[in-house]
Amino acid sequence: MKSGNALLALTIRDWGSRIGHSPAEALWTLFEPTMHMLFYLMLVGLAPRRPHTGDSFALFFATGLVPYFLWQRIFFRISISMNMSTLFNFARVTFVDMILSRIIIELILWICNIIIVAIVIYMLGDRVSIANYVVVFEAVLMFIFLGMSWGVLSGFLVAFIPFWPKAANLINRCMYFSCGIFFVPDHLPPFIRDVVYWNPLLHVIEFGRSGVYYGYDSLMLNLAIPLTVSLVMIAIAAVIQHTAMERFRSS
Repeated sequence: MKSGNALLALTIRDWGSRIGHSPAEALWTLFEPTMHMLFYLMLVGLAPRRPHTGDSFALFFATGLVPYFLWQRIFFRISISMNMSTLFNFARVTFVDMILSRIIIELILWICNIIIVAIVIYMLGDRVSIANYVVVFEAVLMFIFLGMSWGVLSGFLVAFIPFWPKAANLINRCMYFSCGIFFVPDHLPPFIRDVVYWNPLLHVIEFGRSGVYYGYDSLMLNLAIPLTVSLVMIAIAAVIQHTAMERFRSS
Protein backbone atom coordinates (compact mmCIF):
# COMPACT_ATOMS: atom_id res chain seq x y z
CA MET A 1 0.00 0.00 0.00
CA LYS A 2 2.82 2.38 0.88
CA SER A 3 4.55 1.54 -2.40
CA GLY A 4 1.33 2.26 -4.30
CA ASN A 5 0.97 5.64 -2.58
CA ALA A 6 4.59 6.47 -3.37
CA LEU A 7 4.07 5.50 -7.00
CA LEU A 8 0.93 7.65 -7.28
CA ALA A 9 2.60 10.63 -5.62
CA LEU A 10 5.69 10.28 -7.82
CA THR A 11 3.59 10.04 -10.98
CA ILE A 12 1.49 13.10 -10.09
CA ARG A 13 4.60 15.08 -9.13
CA ASP A 14 6.40 14.34 -12.39
CA TRP A 15 3.41 14.76 -14.70
CA GLY A 16 3.55 18.55 -14.73
CA SER A 17 7.26 18.69 -15.48
CA ARG A 18 6.92 16.04 -18.18
CA ILE A 19 4.36 17.87 -20.32
CA GLY A 20 6.36 21.07 -20.08
CA HIS A 21 6.04 24.49 -18.56
CA SER A 22 4.61 26.19 -21.65
CA PRO A 23 1.81 25.44 -24.13
CA ALA A 24 4.33 25.20 -26.98
CA GLU A 25 6.34 22.54 -25.13
CA ALA A 26 3.21 20.55 -24.31
CA LEU A 27 2.00 20.71 -27.92
CA TRP A 28 5.37 19.52 -29.20
CA THR A 29 5.24 16.54 -26.83
CA LEU A 30 1.80 15.61 -28.17
CA PHE A 31 2.46 16.28 -31.85
CA GLU A 32 6.12 15.26 -32.24
CA PRO A 33 5.49 11.83 -33.88
CA THR A 34 2.86 13.39 -36.15
CA MET A 35 5.25 16.15 -37.23
CA HIS A 36 7.92 13.58 -38.09
CA MET A 37 5.37 11.59 -40.09
CA LEU A 38 4.22 14.67 -42.02
CA PHE A 39 7.81 15.65 -42.75
CA TYR A 40 8.59 12.28 -44.32
CA LEU A 41 5.30 12.34 -46.21
CA MET A 42 6.38 15.67 -47.68
CA LEU A 43 9.70 14.15 -48.77
CA VAL A 44 8.13 11.15 -50.51
CA GLY A 45 5.60 13.52 -52.08
CA LEU A 46 8.48 15.07 -54.07
CA ALA A 47 8.93 11.72 -55.84
CA PRO A 48 5.55 9.97 -55.75
CA ARG A 49 5.66 6.18 -55.53
CA ARG A 50 3.88 3.40 -53.72
CA PRO A 51 4.86 2.56 -50.13
CA HIS A 52 6.93 -0.53 -49.43
CA THR A 53 3.89 -2.27 -48.00
CA GLY A 54 0.20 -1.44 -47.89
CA ASP A 55 -1.39 1.53 -49.67
CA SER A 56 -0.55 4.34 -47.24
CA PHE A 57 2.81 5.97 -46.68
CA ALA A 58 1.37 7.70 -43.62
CA LEU A 59 0.45 4.40 -41.96
CA PHE A 60 3.76 2.82 -42.94
CA PHE A 61 5.78 5.66 -41.38
CA ALA A 62 3.49 5.73 -38.32
CA THR A 63 4.06 2.02 -37.62
CA GLY A 64 7.76 2.82 -37.30
CA LEU A 65 7.76 6.30 -35.78
CA VAL A 66 5.09 5.88 -33.11
CA PRO A 67 6.67 2.82 -31.41
CA TYR A 68 10.15 4.32 -31.80
CA PHE A 69 9.11 7.38 -29.81
CA LEU A 70 7.67 5.16 -27.07
CA TRP A 71 10.99 3.35 -26.79
CA GLN A 72 13.08 6.53 -27.01
CA ARG A 73 11.07 8.47 -24.43
CA ILE A 74 11.01 5.64 -21.91
CA PHE A 75 14.75 5.26 -22.34
CA PHE A 76 15.40 8.97 -21.91
CA ARG A 77 13.11 9.55 -18.92
CA ILE A 78 14.40 6.53 -17.03
CA SER A 79 18.06 7.20 -17.80
CA ILE A 80 17.97 10.81 -16.55
CA SER A 81 16.14 9.71 -13.40
CA MET A 82 18.74 7.17 -12.29
CA ASN A 83 20.31 9.44 -9.67
CA MET A 84 21.19 7.07 -6.88
CA SER A 85 22.22 9.70 -4.36
CA THR A 86 18.83 11.40 -4.77
CA LEU A 87 16.77 8.23 -4.57
CA PHE A 88 18.54 7.00 -1.45
CA ASN A 89 17.43 10.15 0.34
CA PHE A 90 13.78 9.07 -0.05
CA ALA A 91 13.13 5.95 1.94
CA ARG A 92 9.70 5.33 0.46
CA VAL A 93 10.78 5.73 -3.18
CA THR A 94 12.31 2.67 -4.82
CA PHE A 95 13.83 2.16 -8.24
CA VAL A 96 10.73 0.19 -9.21
CA ASP A 97 8.47 3.12 -8.23
CA MET A 98 10.54 5.51 -10.26
CA ILE A 99 10.61 3.25 -13.33
CA LEU A 100 6.89 2.50 -13.19
CA SER A 101 5.97 6.16 -12.80
CA ARG A 102 7.98 7.10 -15.89
CA ILE A 103 6.44 4.26 -17.89
CA ILE A 104 2.90 5.26 -16.83
CA ILE A 105 3.45 8.88 -17.83
CA GLU A 106 4.99 7.97 -21.17
CA LEU A 107 2.21 5.49 -21.93
CA ILE A 108 -0.46 8.15 -21.32
CA LEU A 109 1.33 10.60 -23.61
CA TRP A 110 1.92 7.85 -26.17
CA ILE A 111 -1.78 6.99 -26.31
CA CYS A 112 -2.43 10.67 -27.00
CA ASN A 113 0.18 10.52 -29.78
CA ILE A 114 -1.58 7.50 -31.31
CA ILE A 115 -4.94 9.27 -31.29
CA ILE A 116 -3.48 12.36 -32.97
CA VAL A 117 -1.61 10.30 -35.58
CA ALA A 118 -4.74 8.25 -36.34
CA ILE A 119 -6.82 11.42 -36.78
CA VAL A 120 -4.25 12.93 -39.15
CA ILE A 121 -4.06 9.71 -41.20
CA TYR A 122 -7.85 9.68 -41.44
CA MET A 123 -7.86 13.34 -42.52
CA LEU A 124 -5.35 12.44 -45.25
CA GLY A 125 -7.92 10.00 -46.62
CA ASP A 126 -6.25 6.79 -45.46
CA ARG A 127 -7.62 4.05 -43.24
CA VAL A 128 -6.10 2.70 -40.02
CA SER A 129 -6.83 -0.98 -39.50
CA ILE A 130 -5.21 -3.56 -37.23
CA ALA A 131 -4.82 -7.16 -38.35
CA ASN A 132 -3.94 -8.65 -34.96
CA TYR A 133 -4.37 -6.65 -31.74
CA VAL A 134 -2.62 -9.30 -29.65
CA VAL A 135 0.57 -9.05 -31.69
CA VAL A 136 0.48 -5.25 -31.50
CA PHE A 137 0.02 -5.40 -27.72
CA GLU A 138 2.95 -7.82 -27.39
CA ALA A 139 5.10 -5.53 -29.54
CA VAL A 140 4.26 -2.57 -27.28
CA LEU A 141 5.32 -4.57 -24.22
CA MET A 142 8.60 -5.43 -25.94
CA PHE A 143 9.25 -1.76 -26.77
CA ILE A 144 8.62 -0.84 -23.14
CA PHE A 145 10.94 -3.58 -21.85
CA LEU A 146 13.66 -2.67 -24.34
CA GLY A 147 13.43 1.03 -23.54
CA MET A 148 13.37 0.38 -19.79
CA SER A 149 16.43 -1.89 -19.86
CA TRP A 150 18.39 0.52 -22.06
CA GLY A 151 17.40 3.46 -19.85
CA VAL A 152 18.36 1.72 -16.61
CA LEU A 153 21.71 0.64 -18.01
CA SER A 154 22.50 4.09 -19.41
CA GLY A 155 21.46 5.78 -16.17
CA PHE A 156 23.86 3.65 -14.16
CA LEU A 157 26.70 3.92 -16.69
CA VAL A 158 26.80 7.70 -16.21
CA ALA A 159 28.23 7.14 -12.72
CA PHE A 160 31.29 5.49 -14.30
CA ILE A 161 31.43 7.12 -17.76
CA PRO A 162 30.68 10.87 -17.56
CA PHE A 163 30.39 11.28 -21.35
CA TRP A 164 27.98 8.36 -21.67
CA PRO A 165 24.84 10.48 -22.40
CA LYS A 166 26.45 11.77 -25.60
CA ALA A 167 27.48 8.25 -26.59
CA ALA A 168 23.97 6.95 -25.87
CA ASN A 169 22.42 9.70 -28.00
CA LEU A 170 24.74 8.76 -30.86
CA ILE A 171 23.72 5.10 -30.54
CA ASN A 172 20.05 6.09 -30.50
CA ARG A 173 20.49 8.19 -33.63
CA CYS A 174 22.08 5.27 -35.46
CA MET A 175 19.26 3.00 -34.32
CA TYR A 176 16.69 5.55 -35.54
CA PHE A 177 17.96 5.42 -39.11
CA SER A 178 18.47 1.65 -39.17
CA CYS A 179 15.39 0.31 -37.36
CA GLY A 180 13.07 0.15 -40.38
CA ILE A 181 11.03 3.33 -39.97
CA PHE A 182 11.58 4.25 -43.63
CA PHE A 183 12.11 0.86 -45.25
CA VAL A 184 11.22 -2.82 -45.26
CA PRO A 185 14.39 -4.72 -44.26
CA ASP A 186 13.67 -7.60 -46.64
CA HIS A 187 14.02 -5.19 -49.59
CA LEU A 188 17.52 -4.03 -48.65
CA PRO A 189 20.72 -5.28 -50.34
CA PRO A 190 22.20 -8.29 -48.51
CA PHE A 191 25.26 -6.45 -47.14
CA ILE A 192 23.04 -3.75 -45.57
CA ARG A 193 20.63 -6.34 -44.17
CA ASP A 194 23.57 -8.00 -42.43
CA VAL A 195 24.27 -4.73 -40.59
CA VAL A 196 20.75 -3.59 -39.65
CA TYR A 197 19.87 -7.14 -38.59
CA TRP A 198 21.61 -6.50 -35.25
CA ASN A 199 19.43 -3.51 -34.41
CA PRO A 200 17.01 -4.88 -31.78
CA LEU A 201 14.45 -2.16 -32.54
CA LEU A 202 14.16 -3.36 -36.13
CA HIS A 203 12.84 -6.74 -35.05
CA VAL A 204 10.23 -5.26 -32.71
CA ILE A 205 9.05 -2.82 -35.39
CA GLU A 206 8.78 -5.70 -37.87
CA PHE A 207 6.87 -7.69 -35.26
CA GLY A 208 4.49 -4.78 -34.69
CA ARG A 209 3.93 -4.32 -38.42
CA SER A 210 3.04 -8.00 -38.71
CA GLY A 211 0.20 -7.21 -36.32
CA VAL A 212 -0.92 -4.12 -38.26
CA TYR A 213 -0.79 -5.42 -41.85
CA TYR A 214 -2.59 -8.52 -43.04
CA GLY A 215 -0.16 -11.05 -44.48
CA TYR A 216 2.98 -9.12 -43.46
CA ASP A 217 5.72 -11.73 -43.20
CA SER A 218 9.25 -10.57 -42.48
CA LEU A 219 12.09 -12.92 -43.35
CA MET A 220 14.43 -11.07 -40.98
CA LEU A 221 12.19 -11.12 -37.90
CA ASN A 222 13.98 -12.66 -34.91
CA LEU A 223 12.50 -11.75 -31.52
CA ALA A 224 15.33 -13.55 -29.73
CA ILE A 225 17.59 -10.57 -30.49
CA PRO A 226 15.62 -7.80 -28.68
CA LEU A 227 14.74 -10.15 -25.82
CA THR A 228 18.35 -11.25 -25.37
CA VAL A 229 19.65 -7.69 -25.62
CA SER A 230 17.13 -6.50 -23.01
CA LEU A 231 18.00 -9.29 -20.56
CA VAL A 232 21.74 -8.72 -20.99
CA MET A 233 21.33 -4.98 -20.36
CA ILE A 234 19.27 -5.68 -17.22
CA ALA A 235 21.93 -8.10 -15.96
CA ILE A 236 24.73 -5.59 -16.57
CA ALA A 237 22.68 -2.83 -14.95
CA ALA A 238 22.14 -5.01 -11.85
CA VAL A 239 25.89 -5.49 -11.48
CA ILE A 240 26.53 -1.76 -11.94
CA GLN A 241 23.77 -0.92 -9.45
CA HIS A 242 25.32 -3.14 -6.82
CA THR A 243 28.74 -1.55 -7.38
CA ALA A 244 27.28 1.98 -7.29
CA MET A 245 25.31 1.25 -4.11
CA GLU A 246 28.43 0.04 -2.37
CA ARG A 247 30.32 3.12 -3.51
CA PHE A 248 27.50 5.43 -2.35
CA ARG A 249 27.17 3.80 1.09
CA SER A 250 30.91 3.85 1.69
CA SER A 251 31.25 7.52 0.70
